[in-house]
Amino acid sequence: MKSKQGNVGVVGAGISGLSAALSLSTFGIEVTVFERANNIRDEGVGIQLTPNATKSLKELGLLDEIIRKCFYPRQLVVNDMRSLKSLKEINLGNAMVKKYGFPYVTISRSVLHKALLEKCKKLKVKFKHGAAIRSVYQNGELVICENTNGQKSHFDYMCVCDGIRSQNNNLNLKNGLKTSGSVVFRKIYSNTDLVQVIQNNINVWMGDDCHLVSYPINSMGHINIVFAVNRKLVKKIMSISKKPEFLIDLLKIKNRTLIDLLKNIQDWKKWPLYNTGFITKVNHITEGRVLFMGDAAHPLYPHLAQGAAMALEDGRVLFKLLKKNKGIYDETFQEFATSRFRRCQRMQIESQINGHIFQLGWPLRDIRNMFIKTLGSRLIDKSWIYKF
Repeated sequence: MKSKQGNVGVVGAGISGLSAALSLSTFGIEVTVFERANNIRDEGVGIQLTPNATKSLKELGLLDEIIRKCFYPRQLVVNDMRSLKSLKEINLGNAMVKKYGFPYVTISRSVLHKALLEKCKKLKVKFKHGAAIRSVYQNGELVICENTNGQKSHFDYMCVCDGIRSQNNNLNLKNGLKTSGSVVFRKIYSNTDLVQVIQNNINVWMGDDCHLVSYPINSMGHINIVFAVNRKLVKKIMSISKKPEFLIDLLKIKNRTLIDLLKNIQDWKKWPLYNTGFITKVNHITEGRVLFMGDAAHPLYPHLAQGAAMALEDGRVLFKLLKKNKGIYDETFQEFATSRFRRCQRMQIESQINGHIFQLGWPLRDIRNMFIKTLGSRLIDKSWIYKF
């Protein structure tokens, strides 16, 4: 194996790119991060960090800091949107730590992003802002990236982490993304007067052609709300940002807790979901001395709450390979891709399946509800994900 300990370029300064930069710079590798935005910022939405994510943060040296700023939800409560009773309650908190060795927490995405960014800066990672990379290609033993102004930079290796809209990945999406027709609406809501079941738990309400998830992200009463709608309902609810009462009537919601949560919400953020397919070969993750990470390699639907977790996992796996090999080698990226391929593929498939299950209509919803009542722990507490 020929060592190439020199310099590495990273495209994208999101969670995936910063995780890669952190892993590389920890081992003394010179890292330059290219970010298209003039100022590095992150969306202030909430995210769930499952045990596989918090384990990754531990290995990356950030868990102690994140623990001080996150929220420990007590339970995951699964509800039918039209009924007045919950279908299943799964204990989180100490139960997750006991079972998997690491906690299940929730947090603002911006808090996690800031912690990663500050750690990278302490390790002397270089940042180039306003640098949108339009092409990445290899020439002999060099990887060359070119920005939209025609400026070129040369590296020994490159990590492409610029998300689902990447123009530099191997997912055959260069002709443009196609929307799935489904939409996710997001909102952070501040109200300490909400009932305890909302203040302390992750709640999933499953409805016909839609589902809603809510969870606290800190101890100050901030609640993250995610409302996922499939293509059948999208046209009917495009006025949701102006008339939340319309949503309650449309979905025939009777659950008082859910009504209280929704009735005062304004100004939802709309996120379309895209058809990206599934990774089918290893070179969707690496090609030569270029590594694709996060959504640039394995974009996910949000229905497993694993987007940030998988980005952190990518960083952890890269960190472990660098540690094992005492640096970066020509074979490092291939080893990374081989070890990640099947897990990433399965995650993509199951995240899509989960969305369909959550949004089943009559009569299949009654069959689903019966299975969740009897086998809910097996269906929802996904050991194959959390124990990684």
